[in-house]
Amino acid sequence: MTVDINRARSFITPYEGWEPKLYPDVYGFPTCAVGNLVTQATVINLPWVRDSDGGPATGAEILDAFATIKGAPVGHLAAFYRGFTKIHLTDQAILDLFTARVAEFTGQLVDVFPAYESWPGAGQLAELDMIFNAGEGTLLKRFPTHVAALRQHPPDWRTAAAQCHRVNPDKTVKPWDGSNRHEQRQIAVRDLLLSCVPPEVG
Repeated sequence: MTVDINRARSFITPYEGWEPKLYPDVYGFPTCAVGNLVTQATVINLPWVRDSDGGPATGAEILDAFATIKGAPVGHLAAFYRGFTKIHLTDQAILDLFTARVAEFTGQLVDVFPAYESWPGAGQLAELDMIFNAGEGTLLKRFPTHVAALRQHPPDWRTAAAQCHRVNPDKTVKPWDGSNRHEQRQIAVRDLLLSCVPPEVG
């Protein structure tokens, strides 16, 4: 069993966004689609089209848009930057990119957790969100207790849930504060993991 792409989209996109235009993330890295960071080398490979006529964007147009966003002020929502560039991705292109990334991350998760495909769907989705947001390297480096708990047989879902908190870019927000969107995501992942705890017998 693997993660249902529609369920993954419904869970992840409210937090990562569904953005057809390039924009800088909170750290200034050019980003597009569903939280997809791009570099000068990778942005050129995406199927960008011109806003004006929907035709395929040229390499020069793509690199010009990338440079514009690279130099844009940081700290605004993605929609703020839509007028900065003249190219975009279609909804189908965004979905194709998201689907490919889910497949890529699922492969990484199977490597990290050999029993991943036998987990409950909620556990699979929670860990997909973890790796989608943090990346494999960060997941392994910064969440050793979380990873170790999920490598147990059966997984220690309670410990994994307690150890799934990711760094909030807003340092003024307390962990698990449900009034903050980033923390709402943390709580949602934690609750997915806790839902995998088997019911007590007796």
